[in-house]
Amino acid sequence: MDNPDDEEYEEMIEWLGGKFDPNKFILSNIKFENPKIRLKNMLED
Repeated sequence: MDNPDDEEYEEMIEWLGGKFDPNKFILSNIKFENPKIRLKNMLED
């Protein structure tokens, strides 16, 4: 992802939805689901 000359670079940027700026990444904005609840819900379906 850090090498624009790589043959897969453009595909990865498209997959990501655009270029990634690590300075704009705010960890506190990430919401993680409780894995136990997620597993329970998956098994109930």
